[in-house]
Amino acid sequence: SDPEIEILPALEIGWARLRSPGKTQVNRTLAIGCLHSTLRTSIAKGVDGIFGVQLGYVLTPVEMKRNSQSMGGLVGPVIGVTIGLAGIL
Repeated sequence: SDPEIEILPALEIGWARLRSPGKTQVNRTLAIGCLHSTLRTSIAKGVDGIFGVQLGYVLTPVEMKRNSQSMGGLVGPVIGVTIGLAGIL
């Protein structure tokens, strides 16, 4: 059927490295729990248009601090948006 909607939970695991002048590096494993939602519809023969939204939360924060104040990093809620085309090869 057209359009198609897909929703799926996901766990993203990776490695993060933060650097700043005058501060040592912060390296650690990063994990984000998220929910992906994608709308896919046909726009031409063999070509689909895709629009996606990703909502998540950083489960293992990576944060750089100085004097107990945050200088930045990956902490808390995250959101992502994708727009693209998919074709049949």
